[in-house]
Amino acid sequence: SVGEVVSLTIEERELLMRTCAAHVDGERALALSISDNCIETSRRLADVAGELAADLLMVSCPNYYSNTLNMLIEYFGALAEFASTDICLYDNPYASHTELSVEDLKALSEAVPRISHVKVTDLSIEKVALLRETTSLVIHAGDDAVLWHQLSRGADGAMVALPMIYPECASELWRALQAGEEKEAFAAYGHATRFFHIALGAPD
Repeated sequence: SVGEVVSLTIEERELLMRTCAAHVDGERALALSISDNCIETSRRLADVAGELAADLLMVSCPNYYSNTLNMLIEYFGALAEFASTDICLYDNPYASHTELSVEDLKALSEAVPRISHVKVTDLSIEKVALLRETTSLVIHAGDDAVLWHQLSRGADGAMVALPMIYPECASELWRALQAGEEKEAFAAYGHATRFFHIALGAPD
């Protein structure tokens, strides 16, 4: 949903979706991005996602222009009309230049019930905890730089780089958190901090 996606043709994006789906082969949850500033492109990508039985559709706020809450309700409402499954709103203020407050996310999920998940890439440390308290959204940690803060404050899962770089470390961190072993989880997390410092330049 970020990175090189804007440099790809729609055919290349469809090929990536099909390749990922074939790799997953029903063994894992499949989240596919249909983000695009053009709703018709999102519709075409949503059709492919539906064909591939995606579990979740990732959607970022439209970028380039600034967005108001009413604009976003209209936008996500239009996507929900043809979405093949639930939507995960990708809350990424740095890429979309749209700052969403907890109140905004609550209003969006209430206005567009198909928004059932949120990936929080906002570095605001308490945002996950506030979303947990005030919404029924499934919350995914979205930024390695504040990963521990997001997980320890109640994120249901994570969509970050760590599992791709250090899968064993990420697996141990998640296992310990699920077992309520916070001390062990933090120790596992500590092994990853060098990656955060060097790769991201954003020490936790």
